[in-house]
Amino acid sequence: MLRQCYILRNKESKPGNYWNVKTQELIGPLSPMWRGRPSGVVTIERLRDPHTGDKGYMVLRISQGRCEVNAMNAPKRGVGTLTPRGELHHNLPDGFVEQSQQSIAATMQEVSTDHLLFETRFETNLRLAVQYHCRLLGEP
Repeated sequence: MLRQCYILRNKESKPGNYWNVKTQELIGPLSPMWRGRPSGVVTIERLRDPHTGDKGYMVLRISQGRCEVNAMNAPKRGVGTLTPRGELHHNLPDGFVEQSQQSIAATMQEVSTDHLLFETRFETNLRLAVQYHCRLLGEP
């Protein structure tokens, strides 16, 4: 999902800037069962830089793009689409991600064709939502 080590291409970016990130840099390794390769691009946008008290933040958002996974081997094929969305709030003076809200909508299909008279098919649609909050130890 939103992992700061891969999504901030230009540390000198300003609010209003946007850039593309390959989805394989975002989602990390897939399940070895799939043996699939992700492809696609999402757009990262730098939003406003709000201040809370004496702290400044950088806010990044994924608002468009998707990842497609195509996994084919002889008796099985799997295809999937992942659509990530979310915001990440990076605490600038302390240098860490303080909070994020993320979601992924996914559709997946596995088809097995190695049966004598028929094929088996598994299809699913899911939505995953993750909220992350972090604070430095010793702070209220």
